[in-house]
Amino acid sequence: MADNTLAEHSVIMNNRKALTLSGIKDVDSFSENEIHVQSVMGQICVRGSGLKIENFNATTLSLQICASDIYALVYVNDSAQKSGFLKRVFK
Repeated sequence: MADNTLAEHSVIMNNRKALTLSGIKDVDSFSENEIHVQSVMGQICVRGSGLKIENFNATTLSLQICASDIYALVYVNDSAQKSGFLKRVFK
């Protein structure tokens, strides 16, 4: 798949213990409590306890996560990151 922006994105969560994501381009960072990924729809942060990456396939752009408990799934707004301290100061 040459153009990842045309890939579909979906989220399937089962009982807050398993998460399947499609349209995932890359895994930026991961720990037991937080996983950051780049999707075709922007950056996503998954928070929980006992987070584990079960499978990541860069060819099919799919990611499977299991956990003791998933607390949050947050889409990070790129424009919110760009409106940092300096931008507010120089308005």
